[in-house]
Amino acid sequence: IEQLPWTHLVDAYSCIMCNRCQDVCPAYTTGKELSPSALEVNKRYYLNEHLADVAGGKESEFSLIDFAISESAVWACTACGACVDICPVGNEPMFDILYIRRYQMLMENSFPDELKTAYRGMERNGNPWNISARDRMKWADGLEVPTIDENPDFDLLWWVGCAPSYDPRAQDTARALAKVLNAAGVNFAVLGEMERCTGDSARRSGNEALFFELAQGNIETINEVMGEQKRRIVTTCPHCLQTLGKEYSQYGGDYEVIHHTQLLSELT
Repeated sequence: IEQLPWTHLVDAYSCIMCNRCQDVCPAYTTGKELSPSALEVNKRYYLNEHLADVAGGKESEFSLIDFAISESAVWACTACGACVDICPVGNEPMFDILYIRRYQMLMENSFPDELKTAYRGMERNGNPWNISARDRMKWADGLEVPTIDENPDFDLLWWVGCAPSYDPRAQDTARALAKVLNAAGVNFAVLGEMERCTGDSARRSGNEALFFELAQGNIETINEVMGEQKRRIVTTCPHCLQTLGKEYSQYGGDYEVIHHTQLLSELT
């Protein structure tokens, strides 16, 4: 607990136990063990008994999983941010959970087996399903979707995303958007096989090292294809929007990024 930012320790005492965070938590409402409010209250109980030790920098004998939240609850969180948005006093229990995940991942090497395939896929093929990067453009068969090699003078870089590239249901959205962009005469291009996962799911599940690796590679790719021109990026996926538009700026990726629904609004 002493490794949490001091503001997150204050959160334990700021909590008014209204349970609004619990009420909007999708994990809790579907019967999972997770309760964001219980996490804050359990932190408070621990701090009440060990405040002097924590304030003095003494290392705790227990991890947060031992007294504040169970391991199954940690991995039940969807990182949707609903608890953060609803809290009337500005507490951020979701970020506590992300800190715990990072610790479990990087220090304890403890995480669900299901994530191994996703991490392997992001490392090897740039997507969490571990599908070949050569198949990334199959969704566009029969459509006019130029790559940056085919249209180097593009005005708009379309970051298609992993789900719209590989998931059959999400591909419908990508195909529809391609038709709209062409009908509207938008001068766009995609990265094609050069596109890789933004690393959002790696970061949200605690694998900060993999996120940094993906972010660094993507920033280098984007900077190279953008050149000296300030060209916008449009994303199909809201997760890509968040990562490219807000989180990459911490690593030198300063881009103007919009969601495809915003672009459609501009075109109407």
